[in-house]
Amino acid sequence: MLFPTFTFAVFFLVVYAVHQVLRTRLAIWKLFMVAASYVFYGWWNWRFCGLIAGSTLINWLFARAIDDARGARRRQLTRAAVVANLALLGVFKYYDFFIITAYNDSGGRIDLPLLALALPVGIS
Repeated sequence: MLFPTFTFAVFFLVVYAVHQVLRTRLAIWKLFMVAASYVFYGWWNWRFCGLIAGSTLINWLFARAIDDARGARRRQLTRAAVVANLALLGVFKYYDFFIITAYNDSGGRIDLPLLALALPVGIS
């Protein structure tokens, strides 16, 4: 779903209207906003919903652990969460770049496949 389209305008108006109705009921509002985000994300390519679900779950687990931790452990978990998110971004955005660079620098002796991955919106 592209932003400058009629489809997005309708989607936005529906989500905004429901948001206004549910904003005082925090638990239901959160579930609705997550669902709306997944609909928006999946509109482009539904196969990436699994990716964003996994990313959401990992970040939620890290957030819970960070909230329970104190001191140095809290900092370690925060760093690990940042590294996990950057690693996911790195695979989608830079994997092919590094493989091509390594192939060229080695004189063509590296035989790793290019993945030609699309960078899903929202990962960065």
